[in-house]
Amino acid sequence: MSASAVTSPQPALPPLHALSPNPRVQVAAGPAAISLLDARWDVLVGRQALPNPTLSATWLREVARWQSGTPLVVIAEEGGDLVGGAALEVRHAARHGPRLVTWLGPVAQQFCPDILVDPEHPGAGELVLAAALGEADALTIGVSASGEAARALHAVAPWHSAPVTGERFIVSCPPPRLEYARKRAAYEVRRAARLGGEVTVRVAADPDDVAPALVRLFRIHRDRWRDRPDETPRFATSRAHRLWNMRTVAAMAAGGNVRIAEVIEDGRAVAGAVGFLHGTGGLAHTQAVRIGGKLRQPGHLAVLACVEALAEAGATAVDLCYGSGEPSGPKARLGAVSDPIELVFAARTPHLQRPYLALRRVRRAVGRPRSRRS
Repeated sequence: MSASAVTSPQPALPPLHALSPNPRVQVAAGPAAISLLDARWDVLVGRQALPNPTLSATWLREVARWQSGTPLVVIAEEGGDLVGGAALEVRHAARHGPRLVTWLGPVAQQFCPDILVDPEHPGAGELVLAAALGEADALTIGVSASGEAARALHAVAPWHSAPVTGERFIVSCPPPRLEYARKRAAYEVRRAARLGGEVTVRVAADPDDVAPALVRLFRIHRDRWRDRPDETPRFATSRAHRLWNMRTVAAMAAGGNVRIAEVIEDGRAVAGAVGFLHGTGGLAHTQAVRIGGKLRQPGHLAVLACVEALAEAGATAVDLCYGSGEPSGPKARLGAVSDPIELVFAARTPHLQRPYLALRRVRRAVGRPRSRRS
């Protein structure tokens, strides 16, 4: 089956004016798209229920260096202000395949992305997604089930598929189980002291302190995940990713939006956690630990310190991102709640949905490496 085989004319998406009579929608591609990621964009990020630092203009301009397709930014404006926005890219699924709209940048650098919607203009999300879907044959994005993109898609493309593929974890500030987490951390420090270990926790916030703390975290992360084949090592194992992260974290730190918590045991860093801030929203970006020391759970101390530092800086909630939500983990210890993640696939029209999904499954099956018999 090929994408070109599906040619029957079908009903188009709802006209934009039918969704809202007020906001003006602008679609830009290539370098012009990146120019829309400005101060107005950051104001809109700050107006979200949980502002996501990795949707800030600073982060997105940096992540655009990694995009594999053509950057595509859609905004909705009213009275000179942004009331809706989406940072995306357009690429081909395969040679001669359908054109897909995805989030801007590689999956390894996406942390709970969503569209931006002004709370006073809820219809702007539908406008933005309808315009984005009009730029390609299909849209495929990972979204929070509770987010604005998931809500708008039910109105714009009710034929879409959205299987749940994982979960992220959100903790309010102060965390519901903060006192318990502190007591457990204090016990671990006392236990390490009884074994002869000296433990301290410090947080880097000044740009001059953030840079060396990040280098130390690189070393821990690379040693801990050296043999992992998935996206985890991409934070530190390749020189290109280290340079990108150093540049991006430095850019965020220049605005006072980075906190790196470090756990030091006997003068050596044994755990670290990077957190980002935007307005009242925090995001725990990356954590790594060095096992085998006197501390049994150094990662718990790092996550606790990172969340407390973000809360002290003004965060009312922190997105702890994907995975590691086991009952014994640091996220559960703080009282974080689960939020499902869906992998959305929406063809431009309902008639194209089933053929494109079938084509997607075939291409994945063909591209999947065959298992080897021993």
